[in-house]
Amino acid sequence: MVNEEELAEYLAECPLCKSNAGFKISGFPFKKDVECKSCGAKWRWENTDKVQLKKYSKDGTGDFLLEVERPVSFWSNLNLEHIDWGKAQKPRTPILQSLILERGEEILAGWNGVSLAVGGWTGSLVLTTQRLMWLDKKEEGILNKKISYDLSYILRLENLLQIVSSSEPYWYDREKVEIKDSENRYSYKLERMQEYPSCRPLIMKAIEERKKEIESEKRKERVQLVLDFSSLKDYMEKGGLVMQTFRCPNCSAPVEFPEKGKTAKCDHCGSKIYARDIFEKIKELIG
Repeated sequence: MVNEEELAEYLAECPLCKSNAGFKISGFPFKKDVECKSCGAKWRWENTDKVQLKKYSKDGTGDFLLEVERPVSFWSNLNLEHIDWGKAQKPRTPILQSLILERGEEILAGWNGVSLAVGGWTGSLVLTTQRLMWLDKKEEGILNKKISYDLSYILRLENLLQIVSSSEPYWYDREKVEIKDSENRYSYKLERMQEYPSCRPLIMKAIEERKKEIESEKRKERVQLVLDFSSLKDYMEKGGLVMQTFRCPNCSAPVEFPEKGKTAKCDHCGSKIYARDIFEKIKELIG
């Protein structure tokens, strides 16, 4: 049961829509239902340690948190726009030891669960800055069990098309997740994290960051293919910048700005200087 004073103390605004329009308290015989007057989201309030989302907002915000039960402090601090990767649960050491990461790739999060494919295994879903991977958990022996993890398949983040999550009836700390790429659909039943009860926003954020990274790499590649000192000079003039010399990145000696070509040579230290490297510094000046 909750009253107006207790509600005002813990929830100054709606956790989902951030409105301060207030809440409506209802329920019979005990007033346990708390509904946002703005977005219509509803929680079942047993006590300050057990507050469960029973209905998400009218615009769909919070749908992946449906049936999640957490302390009221979780809901009052909820920020759906920000992911703190430091608070995301990481895979266990044996799982990490089973993976070979690519250059620049970092582990972001991990979930234990069960693959719902035919003949699916218990295992772990691992999210990195570049990929989503499922590892099957294998156990050998009876008395002295030996546990290992086999990499079952890899999904590139940029190839993912859809992620759908839903609550498991009577298993509120589990969620059913379906992930689709251009070729297949993958289904899991995953354990919920305490801080981030649904995997969906974490995976979506990782996809967003990965696509930004790929686009940035493509822009750099395009610059490297076409950029020479002649086009760099045109770029500078359009930005109102005139430069006769620049500093050598290696020894800081003055180097005369070439009329053309993709490289220049420092007469002082002999370093080869690429137009694309000077371009990166010029961008900071021009914007």
